[in-house]
Amino acid sequence: MKTIIFSALVLGLAACSSERPPAPPDAQGSSEAPAADAAAEFSAHTAQCGCTISSVGTCGNYIEVDGEYLPIANSAEFDLGGMHWCGQGSVEIQASGEVTDGEFHLTGIESGT
Repeated sequence: MKTIIFSALVLGLAACSSERPPAPPDAQGSSEAPAADAAAEFSAHTAQCGCTISSVGTCGNYIEVDGEYLPIANSAEFDLGGMHWCGQGSVEIQASGEVTDGEFHLTGIESGT
């Protein structure tokens, strides 16, 4: 009798430890950063609130690219808020991203936040 109960327990445990089916597509990798962030190339930039930039004159997060200040289009994605550098003057940061339609789209930021 003990052998039958033991066998049933072993079979039950073996069934529970068998391979699990893959997670649904929306749950896979949800805690990992996008692959683009891992390959992001950071470079030095000056960031500043637009209210202190004479060519802009209104608050907002701006980054200098090739001698021109561009608005950061996706500040909220990086928890920068609307005026992250307001009152600080120019701040040196390490950032990666690309210019699209006259705006800078961050893919990563390492300092100055």
